[in-house]
Amino acid sequence: MILSSQNVTKIYNNFRKQLLIYIYYFVRSQDTAEDILHDAFVNLIKYSNHHTIQLFTVKAFLYKTCHNLSINYLKKQSRIFYVENRVFDYISSKRGNLNSEVECDELINSINSIIDTMDYLSRSIFFMKVNLEMHDAEIAEILGKTKKTIYNRLVKITIYLEANLKNQNLFYFK
Repeated sequence: MILSSQNVTKIYNNFRKQLLIYIYYFVRSQDTAEDILHDAFVNLIKYSNHHTIQLFTVKAFLYKTCHNLSINYLKKQSRIFYVENRVFDYISSKRGNLNSEVECDELINSINSIIDTMDYLSRSIFFMKVNLEMHDAEIAEILGKTKKTIYNRLVKITIYLEANLKNQNLFYFK
């Protein structure tokens, strides 16, 4: 059953801003983010032609579609950015004290390298938690995992980051 134009408009208005921010952190271009968001809604409408869509699953469907379209775009562009510098400004302001911009840049580069070695699920969870400041329950819903799985994975990510930063003598957090 196809979604009505009223439902599509309502869904678009409810999730547009969140999805644009989510896509933007991957592609780092407002125009590209808007194009990908458009493609995601086209996919939603096409999917609804052949499948019954529950309104409570639309958010997860859109996030997953936006994520996949963003990754596909980045693969085509041969450049993948995992985390924006703002994320690390957030981390350092909340958990530690860096003495200079040089230390901050060094930390950002190290964290980017560490995140690059993580599996897909861990990178996605880290991105959603830190960049989008999502709660564990929201991340679980979008990724189709349990809240406990997300929590456990965040603990492992934190331990993994801490250990690698300590090995590089870059652990500034107490």
